[in-house]
Order: sequence, then C-alpha cells, then structure tokens
Amino acid sequence: MRSLRVRVILTFLIGTGLLVSFTFVILRNLFLDSYLGLEEEEVTRNVERARDALSSAGEQLDIKLSDWSIWDDTYTFIEDSNPE
Repeated sequence: MRSLRVRVILTFLIGTGLLVSFTFVILRNLFLDSYLGLEEEEVTRNVERARDALSSAGEQLDIKLSDWSIWDDTYTFIEDSNPE
C-alpha cells in the first residue's frame, strides 16, 4: 500500500513538473518573440528620432551660417580697406 502511495505522489509531481516546464517553454517562446518585435520597433523609432534631430540641427546651422556669412565681406573690408 505504501508503495502505491509513493508511486501516485511521484507520478503527480513528475507530471506537474513536466506540465509546468512545457508551459514555461511555450509561453517563453511566444512572449520572447513578441517582446523582441516590440523592442526592435522601439529602437527603430528612437534611431529615426535621433536622425531627425541631427538633420534639424544641421539645417539650423546652415541657416545661421548663411546669415553670418554676409558679415565676412564686411569684416574683410574693415581689415584691409579694400585696396583694389
């Protein structure tokens, strides 16, 4: 009788362990793929935001340089009084 009780408990524990293990593996694979996809989308979005910010900064620098470049001729004239 005692041997039967041990077998039933052991079978129950092994079955429960296998069920939990298989459930863990299946859910892990499903969620891992999902989270990897979400992470890839987030990284792509952040890279695009950084690229747009750098592009905007470059455009603003171009505008400021073109505004200030007019003064280069003025400074040159003040320094050499245009000998020609």
